[in-house]
Amino acid sequence: VEGKKLIGWTDNPDEPFKIITFPFTADRDMDLYAVFDTDFQNQLPELKITTYGAISNTDDYTKAIFTVSGTKEEYEFEDVSGGIRLRGNSTRGMPKKPYRIKFDYKRSMFGEPKHKSWVLLADYLDASLVRNYSAHYFARQLDGLDAKSCAYHVNLYLNGTYKGVYLL
Repeated sequence: VEGKKLIGWTDNPDEPFKIITFPFTADRDMDLYAVFDTDFQNQLPELKITTYGAISNTDDYTKAIFTVSGTKEEYEFEDVSGGIRLRGNSTRGMPKKPYRIKFDYKRSMFGEPKHKSWVLLADYLDASLVRNYSAHYFARQLDGLDAKSCAYHVNLYLNGTYKGVYLL
C-alpha cells in the first residue's frame, strides 16, 4: 500500500497489535492480514519522554521525565523522573536512534519485575519490527534460565515529537 510501511502480519484484522512472530507454524488453514504502521501506531502504548537538555552521547544521562499511557490502567504512570542516553555502536549512527533509559528508582513496566534501567531498541534495520521481538519472545520460552527478557512495542514521543515504534 503506497505511503504505508508494512510492519507485520496478524490473523485477526480487528486486533492488529497482535503481531504473529516468525517462524510460525499454522495448525489450521487461516487468513493472514498485513499490518501497516498506521494501524499499529494507534494500538500501542505510548512512552512520552521530556528531556532537560540534548541527548548527546552514550556515557552521560540527560535528565528526563517519563509518562506511559494507552495501556492497562495499572501499567500507566506520569511524570516519573530519570535519565536517557544514546546506546548502541553501529545502530546509534542510524537516523532512528536507540536509547537507554534509567529511572531514579526501580519501577515496573507493563507488569514486569522492577528495574532501574530499560532499553529502547529502534529496530531501524528491521522494517518488519519482528526480528528482535521474536528473539526475546523465544528466549522467554526457554526453561532453566535465571533471567528472562521481555519485549514490548511502544510509540515513542521525545520532547513532543513522534519518533516511531520502538521495542522496550
